[in-house]
Amino acid sequence: SKASIEIGKEIESMYKNFYSVDRMNVEQACEAITDSMGKIGGKFDIVYKGDEKLIINCTQCPFGTKPNSALCAVTSNVIGVVTAKNFGYSKVILKKTIAQGNDSCRIIVYLKKTKESEKEKAKEFQSTD
Repeated sequence: SKASIEIGKEIESMYKNFYSVDRMNVEQACEAITDSMGKIGGKFDIVYKGDEKLIINCTQCPFGTKPNSALCAVTSNVIGVVTAKNFGYSKVILKKTIAQGNDSCRIIVYLKKTKESEKEKAKEFQSTD
């Protein structure tokens, strides 16, 4: 949704200001994602952090006890915007979600196009989003 893209831009801008940088590095972007989602009640942990991708685990939905796929899209858009604005590109894959009845969410965020990322069907974000 357009609103979640705008929220992503706002969050991305706030954390860049906080770090006093024009572009966040991987460490800062991960902190921005986990911290911002934590502020609204989510529990997000980065389980893998690399130059090409991040793997995020979420054990508590930021949207409370009745998550649904529309709210997952909000999370996905926020993460996509925060990462694309700093790395030029991102692709966010919701591998599993609490909304689907799983005990946690597994989110894969590609920070560049790779053979692996090209196999995934998911929304791509550009730095201009």
